[in-house]
Amino acid sequence: MEISITSLEQLSKSAILERFIEALNDRNLTYYAQDWMKSMGYANMDELHHAISPLIDAMTDAHIDASENIKLVYRCDQGRVYEDWKLSLLGLTYLALNSPHKTKKMNRLQFKIISDYLSNRKKGKKMEAGDIPLANFY
Repeated sequence: MEISITSLEQLSKSAILERFIEALNDRNLTYYAQDWMKSMGYANMDELHHAISPLIDAMTDAHIDASENIKLVYRCDQGRVYEDWKLSLLGLTYLALNSPHKTKKMNRLQFKIISDYLSNRKKGKKMEAGDIPLANFY
């Protein structure tokens, strides 16, 4: 079977294929920002929203696809629809490291993330997402 270039172009624009690619990107988006907001030191959604733009900028500067690490979603609770962000572990960790409020618990977490990373680098081990202690923080 032959597929012409025209057919391939049409296939890449297919809504089904686009949804499949989006679903692949979304597989790592497992954390809702609002669920972690208070524990990371963000007082309200406005503070959290202000932290999202630097997160996206940092990922863009590091040539990391932001769409694989953060996505605006709409959630419903008791008949009320509200905006939230769905994050990967990398996105969640970035928000924790850049938390605007420094509590003792937050300082310990930030120190643990950095020290684990440096310790693993010294050993020559590549750090995996599961090695980041944030997932077990709360």
